[in-house]
Amino acid sequence: MPGLPILHSRDLVNWRFLGYALDRLDLGPEFRLEEGRSAYGQGIWAPSFRHHNGTFYIFSNVNNHTTQLFRATNPAGPWTRTPMKRSLHDLSVLFDDDGKVYAVWGYRGIRIAELTPDLLDVVPGSERELIPPAAGMGEGLHFYKIRGMYYLTSAWFTGEMRLPTARAARLTGPWEV
Repeated sequence: MPGLPILHSRDLVNWRFLGYALDRLDLGPEFRLEEGRSAYGQGIWAPSFRHHNGTFYIFSNVNNHTTQLFRATNPAGPWTRTPMKRSLHDLSVLFDDDGKVYAVWGYRGIRIAELTPDLLDVVPGSERELIPPAAGMGEGLHFYKIRGMYYLTSAWFTGEMRLPTARAARLTGPWEV
């Protein structure tokens, strides 16, 4: 701590530090190393950074807690943190041009769901498998829509490191890995 450093670049070569989205991760005694408990090495994982309609968002996993949502109107902060209703492993979020917001998450078996308007939960009945485990996707997803096509990138950590990618013309697929 502090965590989730925010950097800015116009050329992806030269970077300027703006601040942190999180000045302390205080979710219980294990994070304060009290009562003989320890969350060492179990902090924030796989943040998804997005900007939509003047607000910056970071969705991130915290071990043994639900996914956390950070919001700010300026990337330098201040940031607010709100726990989501559930954990979505290594999620990525897409603000689609149809006005809906989708989250994808998982390892190998990739799930998708529409998020509620407050972005804190899954719309009931919208969750489904997007890509089955046998298709070869990994985790740490990044979800994009570019020129009408949907793209997912992931990291596969077992054995030789590789970065499987999938694409589809529609969210419902078919997805080519």
